[in-house]
Amino acid sequence: MDLHAVAFAVRQFAAHPGVSLLGEPQQTPRGLDVMFQFDLEFGTRWSAKGESPTGVRPLEEVRLGFPDDFPASPPEISLRSDFSREHPHIQPYLSLDGRVVPCVIDAPMMEFLAASGFSQLAAQTMLWLTRAAEGTLMSGASGWEAARRDGVDDFLLLNEEVIRANAGRTDGHVYYETSFRTSDDGKPRKDFLGALIRRSTAREALKAASQRSGIGLALIVWGGAGNSQADHSFDQYLPDDVQNVGELLQRAELFGLKERLTKVLPHLDVSSKVYRKLSVPLVVLLLVRRPRPLIGSDSAIEIFGYVLPQLRTGGAFDNASDVVRPLGLRGSVEPGVLRRMSGAREMAPWALLGAGSLGSKVALHLAREANPPCIVADPAMLSPHNAARHSLYPERAGEFSGWLQGKANALSGVLGAFGNRPRAVTGDHRQLVSEIRGMKVSERPAWVVNTTASLHVRESLSRTEYDDIPPVVDMTLFGRAAVGYVAIEGPAKNPNSLELVAELYHIASTDRSFGTLLFGESPASRVVLGQGCGSFTTIMSDARLSVQAAVMTETFGSLRPGDGSSIRIILKTESLGLDIRHIEVSPFVRVPVEGLEGWSVSMPERVVTKMKSDMGSHPNTETGGVIIGYTSLIARRIVITDIVCAPPDSKRTASSFILGTSGLEDRLSKIEAESSGVLRRLGTWHSHLGAAEPSAIDRKSAELVADGASGPMVLLVKGNDGFRAISQPPKLPAPYRTDPDGDQ
Repeated sequence: MDLHAVAFAVRQFAAHPGVSLLGEPQQTPRGLDVMFQFDLEFGTRWSAKGESPTGVRPLEEVRLGFPDDFPASPPEISLRSDFSREHPHIQPYLSLDGRVVPCVIDAPMMEFLAASGFSQLAAQTMLWLTRAAEGTLMSGASGWEAARRDGVDDFLLLNEEVIRANAGRTDGHVYYETSFRTSDDGKPRKDFLGALIRRSTAREALKAASQRSGIGLALIVWGGAGNSQADHSFDQYLPDDVQNVGELLQRAELFGLKERLTKVLPHLDVSSKVYRKLSVPLVVLLLVRRPRPLIGSDSAIEIFGYVLPQLRTGGAFDNASDVVRPLGLRGSVEPGVLRRMSGAREMAPWALLGAGSLGSKVALHLAREANPPCIVADPAMLSPHNAARHSLYPERAGEFSGWLQGKANALSGVLGAFGNRPRAVTGDHRQLVSEIRGMKVSERPAWVVNTTASLHVRESLSRTEYDDIPPVVDMTLFGRAAVGYVAIEGPAKNPNSLELVAELYHIASTDRSFGTLLFGESPASRVVLGQGCGSFTTIMSDARLSVQAAVMTETFGSLRPGDGSSIRIILKTESLGLDIRHIEVSPFVRVPVEGLEGWSVSMPERVVTKMKSDMGSHPNTETGGVIIGYTSLIARRIVITDIVCAPPDSKRTASSFILGTSGLEDRLSKIEAESSGVLRRLGTWHSHLGAAEPSAIDRKSAELVADGASGPMVLLVKGNDGFRAISQPPKLPAPYRTDPDGDQ
């Protein structure tokens, strides 16, 4: 013991104006005891009587018991042995010499002392005694304080909401089958750690216990019709210090539940005789109605739990001295607990496409908030290299029998531990779409979260035939997780994932520092794993990926069905911080392409505005320029991301526009280079002073532009009635032939 630390602690504690030191410290087998006196400054009436209505005296003695290893361990605060225990915030146990132990702070003692010191501990003790004297330790506004069970060694996991719901029924009791941990020999451990499994009967639960170890029985009792003692709430606070069967029956009588409990016991005894060789614990839960809801709950039902270490065959409660221990009750893993702990709201259902490193992290983050996906889809298998970043991991190094399985099934199994197990789809996006279409409309997910980072999947989901599926939330990492990208499709899938990623490419092409991160990824940053399997993965640390995944999860978790489309760009800075850009994206203008069946042109509102501005600068003539963007053969869509205004040598009249060439090629080449070829020229646009009906010259121009082009090219006309887009169907190149003589 550090006696200097004790001396400083005593001086700080005694420095409180209402506290004085009583005598010298006393050495004990436990350490060092120091007595203090608290002057509570009662008024004349209480002082004359010698105590408050709750039994607190004007001068109260408080002992600080410093243990031998102080200051490594905290002192124990105790009151006189005859201090009333009918107060909230009283520990269920006594000190070793029988003194009452109050709970003066709602925090670990050592943490409180490290933060606030012994002077604040004295102030908190004074406040506790004053409120105990006034009877305000538990005010009505704050709810009812549940009985404390600090220091118990026995615990039961249960869904409190489900158990409390029984209190409204008239039968008054129910049995549950329980599970509990056993020792290596299969017998119950000295301490009880178990969980309620399912509703049962006494006989069926004991039958299950006879067939396998670790199974027991729970009896839940509450007041109801036919119980004359139960039609009231119990408004007395008592420490839960029950130690044997006799005291448990006395406590049940105080609660108004003894009549109900003893009425059930004969049936329990008959059932236990059938399995007289069993040695299993018996859990007893008493549901007690309080005058007001418990603190932190909207229910006025307090659950008192006890465990009888061994069910006495044929007479469970006959021996009053049989040991009974109070149970610490812990909420099972269920949505209410998870949401309270995370402070999260309930989200609409969602489906996960891609159960890899990013997808698994997003799914587990949200599962911890009781918002797991309802479907997990991924056709791939887990492989050893996934252990570097995947949220799942092999149970033991070198053993991959459980690791080498489908990603969807593996992740679904883990998510099931948080509540309902998601449906696992071991196919690709097409199978997921089929699953969603097979669901009732009311049960379909509100979003499909795509974390595959697959261009093929993104563009496939942007096809018009998938417009009936829920909006897609696209999550992708670029540049070794230096850039995180979250894109939310519009409610009617306008804009869709392809149009949104084209906007991202445009932003990157106009911001060189960002563009380098997005477009400048070197092949050296990829590694081939396995031989001949073509398995690629980007090199990055799990920590870096996790940082991005957390922000992506927060972004998605804030969504509500019907929210508009947007892009979040998450940039990792050199100072370990994050720069998050939020960009709202309006619906795109979509125009079918005449000459390319099933194709369409998409352009954002800013491009349309830029065209109108150019037309406004030339109100009496046609004008135009070159269109830049991104094309997808899979989605059959041409997405315009920008326009290049006409060079100065262009010619404009009221009925024609001829695009010039001065400096144009250099400008277009620069755009393509800055986007690493992702964005390229897609054709031209021009205006009409009247309707957008393409002229014969327009159609001939479209044919000339498209002829020989390796990708789709389009001519776009803007008139006073909207847009028209025309192109030319591609022609297969002439076959490459060699004549018999070898000449081409």
